[in-house]
Amino acid sequence: MKTMSLVAAAAMALPAGLTARAQSIGETHALMAMAEGTKTVPVATDQKALDAFYKAIAAHDQEGMMELFDGGRIIAPDVGTKVRVLDGHGLVALVLEVRILEGAYKGRRGFVSATYVSDK
Repeated sequence: MKTMSLVAAAAMALPAGLTARAQSIGETHALMAMAEGTKTVPVATDQKALDAFYKAIAAHDQEGMMELFDGGRIIAPDVGTKVRVLDGHGLVALVLEVRILEGAYKGRRGFVSATYVSDK
């Protein structure tokens, strides 16, 4: 009988979509829209900025969101921009660390919700 590796066992315990996210490190994907009609995707320069952005959204704090954009802590690449996944953060990679591969922010590193990164 073969012994299953700890990584394989953990991957089997995850829902299929989350398993794919955890295994996408090093792969190229595209940024997806937060909502229909949006043309850019908020990408944070660090994980604290991403947390602050989502707190501002939850609190309906428009000024707080603009402060993050104006201070350069949130950048806004276009929907469809190619990114390379560098790492996954949080339980089953809910936040992805990415490298932007094209457009105005080419070469920048950032943090984005896995929800806004395509499966392929």
